[in-house]
Amino acid sequence: MPFALYPLPFTLCPLPFTLCPLPFALCPIPNTNTNTNTNQSIMKCPNCEATKISKNGHRRGKQSYICRHCGRQFLESYNTLGYRDSIKKYCLELYFKGMSFRAIERAIGVNHNTVINWVKQTTDYY
Repeated sequence: MPFALYPLPFTLCPLPFTLCPLPFALCPIPNTNTNTNTNQSIMKCPNCEATKISKNGHRRGKQSYICRHCGRQFLESYNTLGYRDSIKKYCLELYFKGMSFRAIERAIGVNHNTVINWVKQTTDYY
């Protein structure tokens, strides 16, 4: 295993009953959370829920829309802030298996202060 710095005896992949030698961030399984509905007749304005919308350019590489009823500009989907719960759970598992905060940061790519805050939230660490 090329990433065998810290051998882990538990499931890493989001699929059940699979063992993956790669960290979750490098997992080759595609993300199945794809909500890219571009059919304008189904899309609704988040402000007034009208279905009369038009394309209105791009913002940061994403299609922007404008409601023809209320004039509100919006994107089809917005990025959520933070990390997925599966990454948080994985980092906590690594910590409770004995890995240091900085080692988790190097392996997963999550800042060590973020992992410390997650540990504080879940236990009486300090």
